[in-house]
Amino acid sequence: MRYRRLQGQSKGTPIVNFLNLLQRERITAVIPIREFKEDDFLIAVTKKGTIKKTPVSEFDTNRKAGLVAIKLRDGDELVDIRETSGNDKVTIVTKKGKCISFS
Repeated sequence: MRYRRLQGQSKGTPIVNFLNLLQRERITAVIPIREFKEDDFLIAVTKKGTIKKTPVSEFDTNRKAGLVAIKLRDGDELVDIRETSGNDKVTIVTKKGKCISFS
């Protein structure tokens, strides 16, 4: 589906006009990255407990279809995604007070 800006509405072009998304795909987060350094990573956490660490350099591309940072299972959703260095310690805490900490 393509969108166009109607007169009198906010300026800009919807991101769906730039990416060839499949029917079930949707954008859940956008991270601004100034430099694609080899020692920087993205850490994604889902509601059902999936944690994925990916080098930022893997996203340095001009693909029209974009890249999928993490595939979500049915009923799962992205809680957060953050940029981190390879030396940071990550701690994830649930609402019920459980936590996990790792490098």
